[in-house]
Amino acid sequence: MKKLYVTFLALVLVLAMIVPVGAVQAGSPRTVVFGEIKMEWNGFFEMHNSIGERGIMFSSIGFTDTYIGRLIGTANETSWGNINDTNYGTYTGMFFSMGTVVFEGSLMGKTGTFTAEFWRMGKGGTDGYAKGEQTIISGTGDLEKLRGTITYTVNPQSDGSYAGRYFGKLHFDP
Repeated sequence: MKKLYVTFLALVLVLAMIVPVGAVQAGSPRTVVFGEIKMEWNGFFEMHNSIGERGIMFSSIGFTDTYIGRLIGTANETSWGNINDTNYGTYTGMFFSMGTVVFEGSLMGKTGTFTAEFWRMGKGGTDGYAKGEQTIISGTGDLEKLRGTITYTVNPQSDGSYAGRYFGKLHFDP
Protein backbone atom coordinates (compact mmCIF):
# COMPACT_ATOMS: atom_id res chain seq x y z
CA MET A 1 0.00 0.00 0.00
CA LYS A 2 2.83 2.40 0.87
CA LYS A 3 4.46 1.80 -2.53
CA LEU A 4 1.18 2.60 -4.33
CA TYR A 5 0.84 5.82 -2.29
CA VAL A 6 4.41 6.94 -3.12
CA THR A 7 3.86 6.17 -6.83
CA PHE A 8 0.61 8.16 -6.83
CA LEU A 9 2.29 11.11 -5.06
CA ALA A 10 5.18 11.08 -7.56
CA LEU A 11 2.71 11.06 -10.46
CA VAL A 12 0.82 14.03 -9.00
CA LEU A 13 4.06 16.01 -8.56
CA VAL A 14 5.18 15.27 -12.13
CA LEU A 15 1.81 16.41 -13.50
CA ALA A 16 1.93 19.53 -11.33
CA MET A 17 5.23 20.49 -12.97
CA ILE A 18 4.13 19.69 -16.55
CA VAL A 19 0.70 21.37 -16.62
CA PRO A 20 1.89 24.94 -15.89
CA VAL A 21 4.51 24.70 -18.64
CA GLY A 22 1.85 23.59 -21.12
CA ALA A 23 -0.52 26.34 -19.98
CA VAL A 24 2.13 29.03 -20.48
CA GLN A 25 2.96 27.76 -23.96
CA ALA A 26 -0.74 27.58 -24.92
CA GLY A 27 -1.11 31.40 -25.13
CA SER A 28 -0.01 33.42 -28.14
CA PRO A 29 3.71 34.12 -28.46
CA ARG A 30 5.14 37.50 -27.59
CA THR A 31 5.96 39.85 -30.45
CA VAL A 32 8.77 42.31 -29.84
CA VAL A 33 8.13 45.68 -31.50
CA PHE A 34 10.59 48.53 -31.93
CA GLY A 35 11.13 51.51 -34.17
CA GLU A 36 10.87 55.27 -34.33
CA ILE A 37 8.10 57.50 -33.03
CA LYS A 38 7.45 61.17 -33.75
CA MET A 39 4.95 63.21 -31.72
CA GLU A 40 3.56 66.46 -33.11
CA TRP A 41 1.15 68.82 -31.37
CA ASN A 42 -2.18 68.67 -33.25
CA GLY A 43 -3.43 72.11 -32.16
CA PHE A 44 -5.57 70.98 -29.22
CA PHE A 45 -4.78 72.75 -25.95
CA GLU A 46 -7.08 73.55 -23.05
CA MET A 47 -5.83 75.13 -19.83
CA HIS A 48 -7.85 74.09 -16.79
CA ASN A 49 -6.05 75.86 -13.98
CA SER A 50 -2.85 77.74 -13.24
CA ILE A 51 -1.42 78.20 -9.78
CA GLY A 52 0.94 81.13 -9.33
CA GLU A 53 2.97 83.07 -11.88
CA ARG A 54 5.64 80.35 -12.19
CA GLY A 55 3.65 77.62 -10.54
CA ILE A 56 1.74 74.62 -11.75
CA MET A 57 -0.45 74.55 -14.85
CA PHE A 58 -3.12 71.85 -15.35
CA SER A 59 -4.13 71.32 -18.99
CA SER A 60 -5.29 68.97 -21.73
CA ILE A 61 -3.28 68.67 -24.94
CA GLY A 62 -3.43 66.62 -28.14
CA PHE A 63 -0.72 65.04 -30.27
CA THR A 64 -0.54 63.07 -33.51
CA ASP A 65 2.04 60.29 -33.29
CA THR A 66 3.71 58.60 -36.27
CA TYR A 67 5.20 55.12 -35.85
CA ILE A 68 7.81 53.60 -38.17
CA GLY A 69 9.26 50.13 -37.64
CA ARG A 70 7.36 47.01 -36.62
CA LEU A 71 4.34 49.27 -36.00
CA ILE A 72 3.50 51.40 -39.03
CA GLY A 73 0.79 54.02 -38.72
CA THR A 74 -0.45 57.08 -36.88
CA ALA A 75 -2.15 57.66 -33.57
CA ASN A 76 -4.15 60.48 -32.05
CA GLU A 77 -3.68 61.07 -28.37
CA THR A 78 -5.39 63.25 -25.83
CA SER A 79 -3.80 63.78 -22.47
CA TRP A 80 -4.31 65.76 -19.33
CA GLY A 81 -1.65 66.62 -16.84
CA ASN A 82 0.46 69.26 -15.23
CA ILE A 83 3.57 71.29 -15.92
CA ASN A 84 5.56 72.44 -12.88
CA ASP A 85 7.47 75.74 -13.01
CA THR A 86 6.20 77.05 -16.33
CA ASN A 87 8.95 79.72 -16.17
CA TYR A 88 6.75 82.64 -17.25
CA GLY A 89 5.04 80.84 -20.14
CA THR A 90 8.06 79.06 -21.66
CA TYR A 91 6.93 75.64 -20.35
CA THR A 92 10.43 74.46 -19.53
CA GLY A 93 9.51 72.74 -16.28
CA MET A 94 8.90 69.12 -15.40
CA PHE A 95 5.60 67.62 -16.54
CA PHE A 96 3.43 64.56 -16.07
CA SER A 97 0.48 63.57 -18.23
CA MET A 98 -1.80 60.63 -18.86
CA GLY A 99 -4.55 59.86 -21.32
CA THR A 100 -5.57 57.71 -24.27
CA VAL A 101 -4.02 57.05 -27.65
CA VAL A 102 -5.82 55.50 -30.64
CA PHE A 103 -3.45 53.89 -33.19
CA GLU A 104 -4.47 53.09 -36.77
CA GLY A 105 -2.10 51.09 -38.93
CA SER A 106 -0.38 47.74 -39.05
CA LEU A 107 1.76 45.35 -37.07
CA MET A 108 3.77 43.02 -39.31
CA GLY A 109 1.08 42.94 -42.02
CA LYS A 110 -1.95 42.81 -39.69
CA THR A 111 -4.07 45.96 -39.94
CA GLY A 112 -6.55 47.60 -37.61
CA THR A 113 -6.66 49.94 -34.65
CA PHE A 114 -5.81 49.73 -30.98
CA THR A 115 -6.59 51.94 -28.03
CA ALA A 116 -4.06 52.33 -25.25
CA GLU A 117 -3.95 54.17 -21.96
CA PHE A 118 -0.69 55.98 -21.35
CA TRP A 119 1.34 57.99 -18.90
CA ARG A 120 4.26 60.26 -19.76
CA MET A 121 6.74 62.34 -17.81
CA GLY A 122 9.58 64.59 -18.76
CA LYS A 123 10.94 68.10 -18.98
CA GLY A 124 9.95 70.82 -21.44
CA GLY A 125 12.30 73.11 -23.32
CA THR A 126 14.99 72.60 -25.96
CA ASP A 127 17.00 70.40 -23.56
CA GLY A 128 13.88 68.46 -22.58
CA TYR A 129 12.76 64.87 -22.98
CA ALA A 130 9.72 62.69 -22.47
CA LYS A 131 9.43 59.06 -21.42
CA GLY A 132 6.19 57.17 -21.49
CA GLU A 133 4.35 53.88 -21.49
CA GLN A 134 1.27 52.80 -23.44
CA THR A 135 -0.83 49.80 -22.32
CA ILE A 136 -3.11 48.41 -25.04
CA ILE A 137 -6.65 47.85 -23.76
CA SER A 138 -8.70 47.16 -26.93
CA GLY A 139 -8.46 46.84 -30.70
CA THR A 140 -10.32 46.37 -33.99
CA GLY A 141 -9.71 44.46 -37.21
CA ASP A 142 -6.66 42.20 -37.20
CA LEU A 143 -5.47 44.00 -34.02
CA GLU A 144 -8.68 43.27 -32.07
CA LYS A 145 -7.01 40.94 -29.57
CA LEU A 146 -3.64 42.72 -29.44
CA ARG A 147 -2.45 43.42 -25.90
CA GLY A 148 0.80 44.46 -24.27
CA THR A 149 2.89 47.48 -23.39
CA ILE A 150 4.97 49.90 -25.45
CA THR A 151 7.55 52.23 -23.89
CA TYR A 152 9.20 55.19 -25.57
CA THR A 153 11.72 57.97 -25.05
CA VAL A 154 11.58 61.13 -27.18
CA ASN A 155 13.49 64.41 -27.37
CA PRO A 156 12.45 67.84 -28.73
CA GLN A 157 13.25 68.60 -32.38
CA SER A 158 13.87 71.98 -34.02
CA ASP A 159 10.40 71.88 -35.66
CA GLY A 160 8.68 71.68 -32.24
CA SER A 161 7.92 67.96 -32.41
CA TYR A 162 9.34 65.22 -30.20
CA ALA A 163 11.09 62.23 -31.82
CA GLY A 164 12.73 59.10 -30.51
CA ARG A 165 12.41 55.33 -30.23
CA TYR A 166 9.76 52.90 -29.00
CA PHE A 167 10.03 49.32 -27.76
CA GLY A 168 7.39 46.86 -26.61
CA LYS A 169 6.32 43.30 -26.00
CA LEU A 170 2.91 42.53 -27.46
CA HIS A 171 0.75 39.42 -27.86
CA PHE A 172 -2.65 38.42 -29.17
CA ASP A 173 -5.08 37.24 -26.49
CA PRO A 174 -6.80 33.96 -27.34
